[in-house]
Amino acid sequence: LPTSVTVPVKVLSGIASRVISNADASHLCVVYQINVSPRMVIWHVRVEPIKKSGNDLFDDSARSMLQKLLDDRTELPEPPPEVADSFKGRTVNLTLTGDMHGDGSRCR
Repeated sequence: LPTSVTVPVKVLSGIASRVISNADASHLCVVYQINVSPRMVIWHVRVEPIKKSGNDLFDDSARSMLQKLLDDRTELPEPPPEVADSFKGRTVNLTLTGDMHGDGSRCR
């Protein structure tokens, strides 16, 4: 089974940030499946989300952010040693939430 993690991020940029308020975004979350290399670089992002937020603009903005990380070959932060094997070289279900405090409870 893929590892699951919730990440608070500001995924809205450009047009999306003018259409979706921060208050509305704080209630949204989307789950994408990504593949992470042993060097903590995203090498694949599933095209469709595993779980949609209900707001296509939010979901597309999140997907675009992940695609940019993939295209730029950005290294993700190193996980703590005790959980590193759950992320390195693995498939990860990544929950992206607009709640900047990281409250992913509404994403379950």
